[in-house]
Order: sequence, then structure tokens, then C-alpha cells
Amino acid sequence: MFGGHGLLRAIGECKMTKRKTTPTTPERTALSIPLEEARAKVYRQLDEGNKLLQRQVRSQDEFEAWKADQHQWQDYTSTLLRNISNTNELADDFYGFGGYTLGRDKSLQEEIQDEFDEVKRLLPRLASVYKKLELYPVVVSGGSGTPAQSVLRDVANNASPQVNIFNYGTISNPQIQQGTNQTMQHTHMGAEQTQLLELVQQMQREIRKISPQVPPLLAEQMKRDIAALAGEAESDAPRKAWLEVAIGSLKTAAQDAKEIGLPLLDMATRAMPLIAVLIQMHNQTPH
Repeated sequence: MFGGHGLLRAIGECKMTKRKTTPTTPERTALSIPLEEARAKVYRQLDEGNKLLQRQVRSQDEFEAWKADQHQWQDYTSTLLRNISNTNELADDFYGFGGYTLGRDKSLQEEIQDEFDEVKRLLPRLASVYKKLELYPVVVSGGSGTPAQSVLRDVANNASPQVNIFNYGTISNPQIQQGTNQTMQHTHMGAEQTQLLELVQQMQREIRKISPQVPPLLAEQMKRDIAALAGEAESDAPRKAWLEVAIGSLKTAAQDAKEIGLPLLDMATRAMPLIAVLIQMHNQTPH
């Protein structure tokens, strides 16, 4: 037990300890990838979200399929915003507070409207994040700081020229707005390399499509393989071994996916002769 003086001393030490506590300064949000790449990635999600609102949903089956795509879009967007920055600020700004209503049983049409309203709530918030990207500092570690050309190319060639956001306004495709096609500016390509890059983009879209339908480990393998293939295919100095390993592994993964993987297998098979030509062209180029 404390004596009188001992108790006072203990209270005093406790107060001193509290006074010495220094509040921590919140970490300032910074982009971890180049601004141009961040804009392209967020714009792609704006475009995908807007396309969800343009789909017609008239039956329970269509609603379930739409809802799965909507949840995948929402989860992917949230993860993306966390991955392109060093804090959760962007993801938190995107989510905000949900607007779902609970209580009574709802008709199918009311459930559909609720889900569509949620996308309408999230899109303006994502548009606001897009507009603010230029305000954040860029701190790229462990890389060259050069935007990923495959991302810029995908947005330039496949995303909508502009997106009309409900209750917000119109946002233009950043690649078209700048009047550039980053693919052609990055390197002088032969016809075979251009065809290969187009096939890589098709495979990327096919992998995103079938990933939810195959085992998680197989989906992850496909994503790693296509990322490696894309990086080598767009390089000025493609590495023969990396190209061959990536396309071979993709073919095996497509075969493991059985019937679902047949379109991917066909694309990978068509890519192989293009890869062989690309390697031959590079070997004949003076270094």
C-alpha cells in the first residue's frame, strides 16, 4: 500500500508521463506511382463504373450478374486507391458513408435501384479523387518513375473518350485530352510488336474476366504472367527467356482453366509466332 507521500509521488509521476507524451503527426498522403499513370488508372475505374450504370438489368439473373460486377468494381477501385498512395485517404474519400436503407422487404426493382444508387453515389466521389490527384506529391520508390506504358495504352485505346458522371459533370480521357498516344511515343514499333501488344491487351481483359471463375492461385499466376509478358513486349530490349517463360506459363494456366481458359489459350497460341519474330528482330538490331 502507498503511504501519503508515496501516493502523491506516484500521482505526480503519472501526470509527468502524460505531459511528456508527444502527439504523432499524421503522415501526409503522397502518390506512389507517377501522376500520369495514377490518372489513367483512376479514369479507367470511372469509365468502368459508368458502364455499369448503362447496363440494363431486368431479371433476377441479370441482377445477380450485375451485382457481382459492381462489387468487383468497388473492391478493385478501393484496393487501387490504397495501392497508388501511401495512406488510406483516397480510398476513404471514395467510400465515404454508405446510403443503403434497411428494414422492409423490397421488390426486385427496388433492390436494383438501391444498387444503382450506390454506384451513383460512389462515382462523383471517385471523380473528386481523380481531380485532386495533381495536388499530391509523388514519391516513387524502387522504380524509374516512368509511367507503365501498358496502362496508358489501354486507357488511350480502350477507355471511353469521356465519362459523364451523375451529379458531377464530364471528365475527359486523360490520354486523349493530352492529344497523345503514349504507345507510339514510347518506342518505334514494327507491325509484329504492335500486333503482340494488342494481343496482350486482349489477354489482360480476358484474365480480368475469368479470374473470378478459376481457383485464386491460378488467377494470381495468370496476372503475374501477363504482367511479365506486357513488360517485355513493350520494352525496347525484350528478353527472350522472359518472353518465352511468360507465354509458356500463360498457355499452361489457360489449359489448367479447362473450358473457361480456351479463349485465353487461343490468344496465347497466336502470340507465340509474334514473340518469335520480335526476338529475331531484336537480335538483328545493332546494340
